[in-house]
Amino acid sequence: MRAIAILCRLIVSLSCCVLPAMTTAAVFQPPAGQRLLIIGQDTGSIANYVSSVGVVPAGVTGYTGIDTLAGLTTNADWGAGINNAANLASTYPNSVVVLGIALNGHATAFANGAYDANLDTLINTVKSWNRPVLLRWGYEVEGTWNAHPPADFKAGWIKVWNRIRALNAQNHIAMIWQTATYCADGISVQQTLDWYPGDQYVDWMGLSYFTPQDCSWVDVNDMIALARTRAKPLLIAEAAPQRYDIGALTYSADGAFGSNKQSRSAQQIWNEWFATLFSIIDTNADVVRGLAYINADWDSQWKWNPTDGIGPVEGYWGDSRVQAQSLIRTQWLAQISGNGWLAGSSSLFATLGFGSGGSGDTQAPTVPANLQVTSTTSSQIAFAWSASSDNVGIARYDVYHNGVLVGSPLATNYVATGLSASTTYTFTVRACDAAGNCSAQSTPLIATTQQGSSAAQGIEVSGGIATLYFNDAGWSGGWNYLCLGEHCVSGTKVGGRWQRTITEQTIAIGASYAIQIKIQNASSSGGQYISPMTTVVATGAGGGGGTDTTSPTVPTGLRTTSTTTSSIALAWNAATDNVAVTKYEVYRAGVRIASPTVTTFTDTGLAAGTTYSYSVRACDAAGNCSAQSSALGVTTNASGGGGSAQGIEVTGGVATLYFNDAGWSGGWNYLCLGEHCVSGTKVGTRWQRTITEQSIVVGSSYPIQIKIQHSAGNGGQYISPMTTVTATSGNQGLQQLR
Repeated sequence: MRAIAILCRLIVSLSCCVLPAMTTAAVFQPPAGQRLLIIGQDTGSIANYVSSVGVVPAGVTGYTGIDTLAGLTTNADWGAGINNAANLASTYPNSVVVLGIALNGHATAFANGAYDANLDTLINTVKSWNRPVLLRWGYEVEGTWNAHPPADFKAGWIKVWNRIRALNAQNHIAMIWQTATYCADGISVQQTLDWYPGDQYVDWMGLSYFTPQDCSWVDVNDMIALARTRAKPLLIAEAAPQRYDIGALTYSADGAFGSNKQSRSAQQIWNEWFATLFSIIDTNADVVRGLAYINADWDSQWKWNPTDGIGPVEGYWGDSRVQAQSLIRTQWLAQISGNGWLAGSSSLFATLGFGSGGSGDTQAPTVPANLQVTSTTSSQIAFAWSASSDNVGIARYDVYHNGVLVGSPLATNYVATGLSASTTYTFTVRACDAAGNCSAQSTPLIATTQQGSSAAQGIEVSGGIATLYFNDAGWSGGWNYLCLGEHCVSGTKVGGRWQRTITEQTIAIGASYAIQIKIQNASSSGGQYISPMTTVVATGAGGGGGTDTTSPTVPTGLRTTSTTTSSIALAWNAATDNVAVTKYEVYRAGVRIASPTVTTFTDTGLAAGTTYSYSVRACDAAGNCSAQSSALGVTTNASGGGGSAQGIEVTGGVATLYFNDAGWSGGWNYLCLGEHCVSGTKVGTRWQRTITEQSIVVGSSYPIQIKIQHSAGNGGQYISPMTTVTATSGNQGLQQLR
């Protein structure tokens, strides 16, 4: 009890600390002595596991993002295989769905209401699956790569919790608070409680388990102890033997590129990683109630392959498929066939305490009728139908294109996007209730898109939907990525062109954008074709785009709210529009530098003691923008440390990466050389670390970045822009930190 009392004093994020009751069972917690086996993390990898191992898991893992909900009911591929949670629910009817919801960069906007409609769609969709769903909201809560300001993350979490209950979905959804437990970040388990919303709002705790050996399993053991103290079941929510290649029987100590691979026998791999994992689970069986294993060939997925030249390097992951090596497959089967591991079965949901959901309802809704086209463009068809009736209530409508499920709206209308111009399509619709009863499909609707653009590549905007396209040039297209700047997403071939819908940002007709295609090329023996990054002007498609031609009013009251040696915070009064303002564009010295959706912006990475000029304009969804506001001149604070605000100094063969302090609290920090981030220390008035991961040449240029806890952000974080600096020769000896 003394240990618990000490823990209570450490939890600064809570106003009080109450010793947890040990009698309340969490939602969908397996009975004592039993545990969930969950497999992820894309539809293809899961299907390969089931067919190769021969066991349907108790749960399957899917992913989506609250900003677009891609991967919830539609196929989404972020370079790591296809995600489609609705497809998983349909394919594995006797398995729990474990759904990760990404907030990357959107935690504050979500807390402020930007995605409330998406939240309702998410909850209602999940509820319609009529099964236990474990929701990993903002998973890896403290991960610096996720940019979750603690206060906003907690407010958003509580919003989700309350909305689940408002929509009567609390018997379908349990929420998992998952930490990254990442050794290299230097964030202790106690510090992760800055993101903890409170015991009353958490059903499960979770952690990631990849290379815990790097810190002697300290973070994993601390997280298990925390879950035990708070009487929460714990899910090992993401696990894979990172840096091992099971198929090739190798291991690399290089977490970035997997260089200098060492041979490992199958038994060595099992003993070094798998045996330790299962031993920890068995030793802590009172707390650890599930394992979500990622059974994937990471090297075959461009997001995770560090040497394929596609996308940024995100570390070396290898091949974690247990079926890739016969001995590991045999030992895996022996492990999961006993020891209380649950599999998918018709009795699983009852074992987890999930009710019938439909209360014995076996009556299907009536068939949707009167399908009618409401509008068409060169790339989309909008249609509607009459509502179906049901003895209890309609939970969703399933829309099919040529027999393939393409959407599951709650409303009686749907817009099919990303279509080919001058092409005829066939659609049908069926109605489903919460118990899973579905009607037959409707009478087919046949509709044709309008004539489109003849340009070889570009962006077309119609009805608020922006389509990025490239006319086919004889590529084989076994894989493809259509890129808007650095954001690359797989598209589909529709008619004679490859295309995808742009959801990651608002597109304005008449504005210029950089686009690129990366695609498998039949003429290069299965190699790849990567087009040059080309700037195009977004155009209207098929006469679409609506009739809104009214620009918003000019923003007023542009002002500064704070300054440091390297940043300027701005705010302004909201503009008005006849429809709605969708974004603001911030200009520095006449060059657009940001497009926030709120009336504030912080410009970072600036020089100390320097004056900058800013203006702002407002834009709507139709691409109408106001004139720019009156200019505001602001000067950054003078530097107290002298010299450059950031850089790399080389002295006596030792290279030091540094950033002058800008009033950060620095409870944690990472100093990054490109993608390689290591914690540093504050020496005098600057944060610094020794560069050991590569040789530095004086006079050469390198990209650097700082990620650090920021006291001015209510315990949040500051992430500087990635800035290129030239390494210089230091004029004094510097402390070697590592």
